[in-house]
Amino acid sequence: MLVSREMIEFTKSLPLVSIIIPNYNHEAYLALRIDSVLSQTYQNFELIIMDDCSKDKSKEVIEQYRSNSKVSAIIFNTENSGSTFKQWKRGIELAKGEWIWIAESDDYCDANLLANLIEESKKCNNVVLSYCQSYQVNESGDILRSMSFYTDELDVEHWSNSYCVDGLGEIQKFLLYKNTLPNASAILFKKSAYIQADKSFESMKLCGDWMLWVQLLKIGKIAYCSESLNYFRTHSATTRVLDTLLKKRIRLEEEYKIVLDIKSIPGLSGVNVGSRIHTILKEYSMAFAKNSMFKYLVWPFSYKGSIPYYKLLSTKLKLLLE
Repeated sequence: MLVSREMIEFTKSLPLVSIIIPNYNHEAYLALRIDSVLSQTYQNFELIIMDDCSKDKSKEVIEQYRSNSKVSAIIFNTENSGSTFKQWKRGIELAKGEWIWIAESDDYCDANLLANLIEESKKCNNVVLSYCQSYQVNESGDILRSMSFYTDELDVEHWSNSYCVDGLGEIQKFLLYKNTLPNASAILFKKSAYIQADKSFESMKLCGDWMLWVQLLKIGKIAYCSESLNYFRTHSATTRVLDTLLKKRIRLEEEYKIVLDIKSIPGLSGVNVGSRIHTILKEYSMAFAKNSMFKYLVWPFSYKGSIPYYKLLSTKLKLLLE
């Protein structure tokens, strides 16, 4: 898509957006990802491309864009960071923009995503996060369904229309229960809010995005565009696939940490938080093989989980007695 000179001149007066593409082994999707960013109708942006020691030919794809005037930095790690959230941090530190967009390397987007999200962010004061609805697509890019299926169990109506609301209310009603902003590629957030926010998300493996959204929404408002402008790709290599008991336990440990953080917010319902913690502990106790539980019962010091041992044991015993 060609962008007119008039559009480029117009967007120079608008907020600068720093777009970060953190890549790892997504050679097959990378060109479409980068092209969908470069073809945005909103052109006041810089693009930072990062590769975390990919084992495929991602670097060759990235090098094709080195001379593009929108690309402000290309970073090739010499060692794998072990966490996409560490990559986010590094990219944000390089960012010069007022807004940050983490454009995941296996996703792609509509040409109007940036323009719409910037426009939504202006609809009320103190917006720190602006995002849109997404389509879920498969490895070939075929649309499978709207991502509304993921949030319908919480509220069928809430995401049917665009809105701008207080961040604390969004946390209490929805983010306490699940990550209702499931794809970073659909989200813009203010760098100034990020600087103020707690950075505990950086140490997480699976739920760092969820934790970051919570920290940002403690600071300001959230704007939502109901139009599906983001294409969220699902495939077997995604970190969301909980294919081992260990991965399930790690995710639940991180969810537990998020809920405890939310619990500290003044005015939140203690009953709801208590119920949510109980659900996590129940699922966590079921994510251990029987021989592991026997070992922890006999040798409790061998337990290394971040959820307190006594909570795991008491929950497991209650389940056995039910």
